[in-house]
Amino acid sequence: CAFLRLRRRGVDVLDLALLHREAKPTRVRLRFVQPVAQAERIAALLHERLERVELPEPVRAVRLRSGPLLEAREESADLFTRDSRRSAGVPQLIERLRARLGDEAVHGIRLVPEHRPESAWEKEMGDCPLFPTESREIGDCPLFPQFPRPLWLLAQPRPLEGGERPRYEGPLEIEEGPERIESGWWDGRDVQRDYYVARTAAGVRLWVFRERQVEGRWFLHGVFG
Repeated sequence: CAFLRLRRRGVDVLDLALLHREAKPTRVRLRFVQPVAQAERIAALLHERLERVELPEPVRAVRLRSGPLLEAREESADLFTRDSRRSAGVPQLIERLRARLGDEAVHGIRLVPEHRPESAWEKEMGDCPLFPTESREIGDCPLFPQFPRPLWLLAQPRPLEGGERPRYEGPLEIEEGPERIESGWWDGRDVQRDYYVARTAAGVRLWVFRERQVEGRWFLHGVFG
């Protein structure tokens, strides 16, 4: 870490090999959200991973290999932060969650220029960063700021009861809409929907749509925070 700091460099990947006498080496890979050069941060993540490693034999030797040396960005500390633990921030939290839950369980989200809500985003997996950097263009996708979008989108739209007026825990009050979305004819998953913002009797705001292809059925597609 001293070598890295003197050169203002960091690493985002560390490969640890635990060598045994007879068994194959036990390998552990550490992946960081941003290039790091702090021994405390590396040790904390290594501790999380090693707690869940089962060794087939005693360890005879250890090999540590890094990825390429990357430029480390200097971060300013908060002038009024008294607790140094608060400066850890989101990147360290993501690294620890990945160490505990696996790389596949924690991922970023990339916008896709697509009108269908369920197809307007995709996962950032592998070595893709979870946060935008200066080198990435994030303004190429339409965000439709004039139309509301819920924070929680259901994996599959849920059918609702009701004819002209949908019901979910009682009759729904339509507040905004319609927003018409017609798209997807080219891939066989075409949709023709009229979206509305509706409110339940308890005050919960929902994102619902009326299907224009199948007898005007109503569906719940999202929930606003």
